Amino acid sequence: RLSAGHVEAGRLVCPFHLWAFDADGRHVGPDGVANPDCRVPRFACRVRDGAVWVEMDAVMS
Repeated sequence: RLSAGHVEAGRLVCPFHLWAFDADGRHVGPDGVANPDCRVPRFACRVRDGAVWVEMDAVMS
């Protein structure tokens, strides 16, 4: 679950496999080894009143 991950150097890091993903959802790690076929979906979101709102219906390309 990436929701259990952490952000390191602007990348979301999986706590189990240590794979990292950039803001565009591209796989960028670990150790510089990237798999261009491995991506995670991106969703439009915004912060309002201290809460993060995610538009689950609109996957961004």
